[in-house]
Formats: sequence, C-alpha cells, structure tokens
Amino acid sequence: MSSPPPQTAPPPYPRILISGAGIAGPALALHLLRLPPPLTSTITITIVERHPSLRNTGQQIDLRGQGIAAMRKLGAGIEDAVRAAGTQNRMVLLCW
Repeated sequence: MSSPPPQTAPPPYPRILISGAGIAGPALALHLLRLPPPLTSTITITIVERHPSLRNTGQQIDLRGQGIAAMRKLGAGIEDAVRAAGTQNRMVLLCW
C-alpha cells in the first residue's frame, strides 16, 4: 500500500486571476485593491486578456441602478470621467 502524496501548503497570500481586461476586469481589480487591511497588503492580482494589445474601443456600457452605485464606490473622479466620455443619451424610445 502506497502512502498518500504529501500535502502542499497553500500560498501565504491570496492570488487572484481575473480573466478579461475590458470594463469589468480592471474594475474588479481596483475594488479588490481597496479592501481593508490586511487583505490589501497581501493579495496579488493578475489580469489576463486574450487580445494581443490594449484597445481604446469596445462595446458601450449602460450603467443604471446598482451599476451607478458600484461606479461611485470605485472612487472620486470616476463618475465624472465616465459621464464626460458618455453619449449623454437620456432615453431611446422605439415605436413600430
């Protein structure tokens, strides 16, 4: 009868892998980095993206309700920057 394989100890800090460098990946990383100590001093975050380079274009985002609340929690200035880059559309009504 063979002995069980030795157990490896977990890393001394959380390692977090985020898949995607679109709007959600960096927003999640920013949120995680703002967690209270001692977590912020011990986590390592890696963001992976399958596209070979960063892009300055992409799909539009539509923030409502909880999305706006989450954006505000990311910090001062972010809401102003998002609103400045937005289309300022209030509503689109489709009738047929």
